[in-house]
Amino acid sequence: MERTCTQCGQAKPQDEFHRAAHGRQGRAAECKTCHAARSAKPLDRSPVLTCLNCGTEFPNPARRGPDRKFCTARCKDKWWQAEYQRRRQGNPLRPCKRCGGPVAHKTGLPICQACRVDNRSRPYRRATIVKSRYGLTQDGYDALLAQQGGRCAICRADSPGSWGDWRVDHDAVTGKVRGLLCDGCNKGIGCLQHDPDVIAAALRYLQRHRQMQLSGPERPKLRAAAGGAS
Repeated sequence: MERTCTQCGQAKPQDEFHRAAHGRQGRAAECKTCHAARSAKPLDRSPVLTCLNCGTEFPNPARRGPDRKFCTARCKDKWWQAEYQRRRQGNPLRPCKRCGGPVAHKTGLPICQACRVDNRSRPYRRATIVKSRYGLTQDGYDALLAQQGGRCAICRADSPGSWGDWRVDHDAVTGKVRGLLCDGCNKGIGCLQHDPDVIAAALRYLQRHRQMQLSGPERPKLRAAAGGAS
């Protein structure tokens, strides 16, 4: 059986290849002749080497060859950082996903500087978040707000009540959007667990105490008497 050497490209018998546990069929990839020629190359046994980054000469006590290319680990890091920059600058520019123009930077989404300004604007990010969370597009958002008359769906306030836009209220069970609320109403129904029974119980509680306060004229007299006695 023959095999082809990866160095000289010649087909030779299996005996012409050294045994190697990691190789195919238990043999090395290069023949014995190529292996001997590669091993016979003279090593650079000079006692002094030159740093590839700063050009400083440093001793090579092992004299094992030009395996050390940097005098310190700091020079090694600096050289590789510059090498990464050189490789990035040498790569071709990527086309922009929006306009098709060239993108100067090599990392992140392929979006040029002009399109990235719109991509990072607050209305765009707001519309993206609403779309991803609630499935509501910007046109649907505007139509829902116009249907409510530009006011909160509960208290009919004409402003959101806090920094930002109207809060999108949705059903926690079905996920369907119910309407746009101000910040106070949105927090209120959230604190009441979005449960109609709890909200109805809170309504009855407020009405009962409001009626008790309005139908009790003797309470101010008791306060006045207590104040005179003191």
